[in-house]
Amino acid sequence: MRTIDFGGTTKRDPATGRFAKMFTLAYEARLPDGETVRMVRTLDAPGIESIGRKITTIPFDDDRLGNVIVTDRSGVDQTFGFACFAADEWPTGSPEQQRIAMALLTFIPPEPVAT
Repeated sequence: MRTIDFGGTTKRDPATGRFAKMFTLAYEARLPDGETVRMVRTLDAPGIESIGRKITTIPFDDDRLGNVIVTDRSGVDQTFGFACFAADEWPTGSPEQQRIAMALLTFIPPEPVAT
């Protein structure tokens, strides 16, 4: 399975000026061609909540996404510490919301062009 690491940068909390705590969000997405890709993103807490809300628009039993986990810097699972993942059941969006969420979640940037 291919892994795409979107990386991340450190961010400062606008209120305090201190570095924000960063988390790693990882999930597996099945692309339209059938390939399964592991997506990895390093984000601050608001970023996790933003992406998490997109993930949770897709029904829990939909096999296009799986193995969702959020870890802190030391690798400890923090998934259910986020409001977007703490609900007993994931909400389901309309078919159009699900399509948009999958398009956003499985966007793979083009390979860099060698010069």
